Amino acid sequence: MTDAEKKLKEEAEKAKTKLIDEINSFKGEDTKGQTTEPEQEDPRVQKFLVQNPVKVGGNVKYTVTGVDDEGDFSEVRRFREFHALGQVLKTRWPGCYIPSIPEKKLMNQNNETFVEERRSLLERFMKEIAKYDYIVFSKEFKVFARGKGEIDKVLFALPKQTPMQVLEKYRLNFQIDEEQDATVMNTYKERILIFQQYLKKAIAIMEAQKKQLKQMSKVRDKQDKGQTDLLFDLMKYEDVGIAYYSDQDYQKRMLTHPSAEELKARIEGSSKKWKNPYRDAYIWLKGEFLDVNGMFDALNGRESVMKAQLNTEQKQRDDNKELLKLSEGKTTMKSFFKSKS
Repeated sequence: MTDAEKKLKEEAEKAKTKLIDEINSFKGEDTKGQTTEPEQEDPRVQKFLVQNPVKVGGNVKYTVTGVDDEGDFSEVRRFREFHALGQVLKTRWPGCYIPSIPEKKLMNQNNETFVEERRSLLERFMKEIAKYDYIVFSKEFKVFARGKGEIDKVLFALPKQTPMQVLEKYRLNFQIDEEQDATVMNTYKERILIFQQYLKKAIAIMEAQKKQLKQMSKVRDKQDKGQTDLLFDLMKYEDVGIAYYSDQDYQKRMLTHPSAEELKARIEGSSKKWKNPYRDAYIWLKGEFLDVNGMFDALNGRESVMKAQLNTEQKQRDDNKELLKLSEGKTTMKSFFKSKS
């Protein structure tokens, strides 16, 4: 090894050590020499499942199981009812993290790959919900888990909440310090803004990665199909070419040799068991992408609430000014109501 190569190797090792130290300091703990134990799934989360997709008419229905404050539940739900639950939760819990679900799109109900992908992501959605008491014990989720009839219509028909009702709901579910120091609040706001900007960049990167993995998954499917087709084509070749040139001597065959009678069935069986790692990676990344989107939507919901608060406070200040002018005789009742209109 030359001196230049040695120096390059030393610099690479230093950079690697520095990166590991930065990661450890970011975690707030010294993980050197430690092995990470696999995270154990919460017993409640384990009970939340989406299974047995069944085509009924022109729709696919899923069996949903889980547990809430009334005990275990098991109901059959359509995708649009999952979608309605997600939409209503985001509307009625502004600023709170609500897991996202796969986007609505036209689908081929006979496409087993698509149905399984959607089932997997819906189950992920349910398992994410299971981690948060404020969702599992909410009125909205109870309608989804235990309601009857057209669940999406029932959810969208829930009465609109007043700002005070939302505040009381949050006081009941979260430990809110309403007397926070302004300096502390500003620090939190700055951190939230930085995190929001990070999520925006992450979403763009993950979108690009999703497209790449989806394309790689398609290429791998074609490769697997091509490999299977090649073996079957070679068998056909032996049935025609080898048979002709060997005067029907089956002993000179390989893939269609008498001792390999079960080979075709074994090839068909094994090809069905092949797993596409790129598809698995795509579904995993899509789930992570939905989680990040859920957090981004929560921060956007927080912004909407803050804007509504600022508008209300400004309106209150304007009303107070008008009332002050009225009390000082600078504005008549007629002009006051005219200006308000």
